[in-house]
Amino acid sequence: MKRKFNVIVASMLFIALAVTGCDGKSTKATAALYTNYIEAIMDCSYHGELERYTEVVDADSSEAEEVYNSTVEYYANELLYYNDVDSESISDELYDKYVALAGEIMAKTKYTVNEATKVNDEYQVKIEIYPVDINDITYDAVEQCIDEFNKMMDSMDTTKLTDEQWLEIEEGYGENVYNILKEAVPQMGYKDVVSKVVIIEVDKDGYYGISDDEWYDIDDYVVDMK
Repeated sequence: MKRKFNVIVASMLFIALAVTGCDGKSTKATAALYTNYIEAIMDCSYHGELERYTEVVDADSSEAEEVYNSTVEYYANELLYYNDVDSESISDELYDKYVALAGEIMAKTKYTVNEATKVNDEYQVKIEIYPVDINDITYDAVEQCIDEFNKMMDSMDTTKLTDEQWLEIEEGYGENVYNILKEAVPQMGYKDVVSKVVIIEVDKDGYYGISDDEWYDIDDYVVDMK
């Protein structure tokens, strides 16, 4: 299961178009620039490494922090949706706990950005991604949590529940799932490597980047939501 959030696309597309191209540079220098571009954005997005990002894309620290925070919140919402937790029915406090949890998981993400290579008239960058296995190692426990929730609901006359009682029930389920995920983080490992080749797109004005669909793929592979 997965749901997309436009905030991350808008952020990544802006980044891509905000970086000036380098048609006049040598092939080697151009390849290095494109490699640094991909690596800097991924390191900023997943690991919160802001300084290199600001240098590569000529941004300030607040813009880099916004990219990181947007990516973390995007993944938090993916976690909620994947595990059938209704983000609209849980408290702000619990939602913030999921965001913090997403940051913990993303800090452990692993990938390698290889040097860009020129193929015909375009540059390609191969990224080797090791998806985290948090979904696999928590699947059975979350399924059991869902079964227990369904049994509880079947035993109740839900027509008599107030809105406050519904929210309390949703909060309890969300808290149980959170605890399962939180406890699994120290045991988290990686799945088999996934190779993703992205094409650097350069427009007539020399601005470059990769498409939003490519960023979506990278995001989903890194955290195993593909």
